[in-house]
Amino acid sequence: MKLKKVAYWFTTIFVTLILGISGAMSIAHAAPLMKALKHLGYPDYFANILGVGKVIGLAVFLAPGMPRFKEWAYAGVHHHDPECLLFAFLLGGPASCIGAVAHLRSSCWLLFHEI
Repeated sequence: MKLKKVAYWFTTIFVTLILGISGAMSIAHAAPLMKALKHLGYPDYFANILGVGKVIGLAVFLAPGMPRFKEWAYAGVHHHDPECLLFAFLLGGPASCIGAVAHLRSSCWLLFHEI
């Protein structure tokens, strides 16, 4: 049980770091992210929507309790990953990196149900 709890928190902290960094980049309209969104055909304001959603997800992941909200946060993150993989595949992006992050998020979700 202790190993599962440690593994859950390790994956959760890593996932929330990724969410925090990418959410901050989205809200700040960082040049590399805006270039990628422009390449995918999204308008500039879409970065704000992504950034706010990621920061809210980060807060929910780290907050104690709230299992129903965490389920919805996991659902939102898992909905985002296949889209990223599809766009990376279709437009020639870094699909292997996104796939690794998607696997880590899935592991985090599975461990959430184990502890």
